[in-house]
Amino acid sequence: MRDCKPTLETAQLADRRELLDMLAAAFRTDTPTLPEFDALYPDVFIPTPEAMARHRIIRQNGRIVACVGHYPMELRLGAVSLPLFGIGQVSCQKEYRGQGFMTALLKDAIALMEASPTPLSWLGGRRDRYARFGWEVGGTAFRCKLNAKALAPAPKGYAIVSNSPEAISDDTWHLYASEPLRCIFAKEEWLRKLTRGKPQTVWTATQIPYSPPLAFAVTQQESENILEYGGERNALHALLATIAQTRGANGTVTLTCCPKVTPLSEFLWTHSEWVTPEFSNIRIHHLGKLLDAYAPFWRPCVPKGEGATLVMLRHGTPCETAVLGEGGEWIEMDELQMVRLLFGPWPPSFVLDLPERSRWLAHVLPLPFALPVSSHV
Repeated sequence: MRDCKPTLETAQLADRRELLDMLAAAFRTDTPTLPEFDALYPDVFIPTPEAMARHRIIRQNGRIVACVGHYPMELRLGAVSLPLFGIGQVSCQKEYRGQGFMTALLKDAIALMEASPTPLSWLGGRRDRYARFGWEVGGTAFRCKLNAKALAPAPKGYAIVSNSPEAISDDTWHLYASEPLRCIFAKEEWLRKLTRGKPQTVWTATQIPYSPPLAFAVTQQESENILEYGGERNALHALLATIAQTRGANGTVTLTCCPKVTPLSEFLWTHSEWVTPEFSNIRIHHLGKLLDAYAPFWRPCVPKGEGATLVMLRHGTPCETAVLGEGGEWIEMDELQMVRLLFGPWPPSFVLDLPERSRWLAHVLPLPFALPVSSHV
C-alpha cells in the first residue's frame, strides 16, 4: 500500500489504548522490560479527553507512530509560584525514526507553549538531543546520599509508621502541602502520582502514636530513592535513619534538595556520603513573565539605583527584553546562555564577563530550580 502523507493531530480519548501500546513499543526498543505506561504514569494517562489532549501525535497510514506530551503544572519554590510545562513521552516507533517526526512534534509543542502565558518548560533526557530546540541544562538542585552510619545516632522518641498511599491521612497531606518545594496538586492527583510504577510507601514520624505527623517521606519498594519528604528536622532525621536501616546493614537513602528553598539543605549536605548536582533541561518561553514570577527572589537583592536589561536572542535575533531593577547594563545572549545565566548552577561570572557595575548579579543569580521526582513526566 502506498504511504499516505503523515498527519499531526491532538490525541483523542479513543486513541488512548493505541497510544499506550505505541509508547510501550517505542521505549522497549532500548528498555525491553519497561512496564506499561498507564502503570508508569497513572496520573498522566487518566482516561479523559482533557488528559489525552495533552499529547500531540503523528499518524502514518492510520497508525500512531510518534508522540510528544506537554503537561501543565505549578511548581512552588518558597515564595515563588511558577507555572510551567513538563515535556514527556517524546517517542517514535523505531521503523519511522529519521523522518523528521520528532522535530515536527517538538516544534509544534514549542509553538503551543509559546502561545500560552506559561514562561518555562522542563524535560529530561540528553542535552545534545534537545539543546538545538532551546532546552539547556540548568538548575540548583543537588542529590544527597546518606547512609545509616552517618545518620546515627538518630533522635529518639519518634514513632515511625509506614503505609500504602491509599492509607495516607489528611494530616500527612497537609504536611506535604505546606512544604516550600513541591508541585501544587489537589490531594487526589498527588495520591494518584504516588501509585506510579513500583509499589510506594508513605512513611511518617510522630512523637505520640496516632498524633499528627511531624515528618513524612515517600519511597519506592526496596529503593533507596526518597521521592518526596518534608517536616521538622529532628523527626525527619529519625525517619531517614529508620528507612536507611531497612535497606540493609550499610543501607542508604538518596534525596534531592534545593538551596534557598529546602530548609534542610545544610543538614542533608553535612550528613551526606556524597553530593552531586542534579540538572534539568530548561527552556525559557517568556523571559519577562519568568522574571516576574521569580521577583520575590531577585528584587530584594538588587542594590538601590542599580539594574540590568536582559536581551534574549533566538537564532541571532532579539526575541525578548526584560529589566531587573532600574535597568542599566545591557546584557545580550542567546537562549541557551540565558538559561545558564538565570539557573546556573554556576555563578554569573562563569557565563559572562561581568562589568564591575553589574557584579551585584552574583548575589541574585542563579535562581533556584528543582522539580520533585514524583512530578517528573
